[in-house]
Amino acid sequence: MGRRLGEFRWGDVDGGRGIVRIRAGRYRGKEGPPKTASSVRDIDLLPPVVDALKVQKAQQASERLKAGRGASEPGQDYVFTGPAGGLLNVNALRDRTWYPTLTTAGLRRRTMYQTRHTFASNALAAGEAPSWVAAMLGHSSPEMVFSVYARYIPNRTRRDGSALLSRMTERANAETTEPAGAAVLPKYSR
Repeated sequence: MGRRLGEFRWGDVDGGRGIVRIRAGRYRGKEGPPKTASSVRDIDLLPPVVDALKVQKAQQASERLKAGRGASEPGQDYVFTGPAGGLLNVNALRDRTWYPTLTTAGLRRRTMYQTRHTFASNALAAGEAPSWVAAMLGHSSPEMVFSVYARYIPNRTRRDGSALLSRMTERANAETTEPAGAAVLPKYSR
């Protein structure tokens, strides 16, 4: 996505519009611009994610108050924080939570980064537009999505023309059942 889990700040999240703004990244502990121009983008958040972020914000505020920390320092308002409230230690998250969760679920060991691939393959299999998936991943064009994930795009695995034939048959049937006097589109318009 551009920013790692521990680097999102509340200022990046626009729950009202359902987006997260990606305007910076972190490399070797230093924050700076993302590595490519297409990495600067807005990522759409599905409603369950917006709801989960609202719960996270409320829980985080409650924990901060309980610990007597008050509001975050400017620039330190991370969405996901470590026990002391600072930048999340992703290595600790991986070792203490991610890997044990995979083991419990009976899944093979994999990096958290691979969830990008899970997102892309599931979105494409559900019928989302490859151009939207590419934009959410920060690719400058859908070509990368087509080259890596083509097998997940519905109807891309068949090479028999049946999807096109079905579409043309549906259209022809619709034209023959139109009521008298209804406007009929040309059969094969461009």
